[in-house]
Amino acid sequence: MSLPPYPDGWFLMATSDEVKPGRVVSRRLADEDVVLYRAASGRLRAVRPYCPHLGASG
Repeated sequence: MSLPPYPDGWFLMATSDEVKPGRVVSRRLADEDVVLYRAASGRLRAVRPYCPHLGASG
């Protein structure tokens, strides 16, 4: 049986206290960079640190 090429399940990347409004947190998941931040609404967001316009890592 082969495993999928992506994480299967939930993984803790940071606690809520670590991602305060105005703070950006970088982590690695499945050998890829992930950036965590809070939107103006307070909702937590997780994105890849990659600019689609310039092709550069942020």
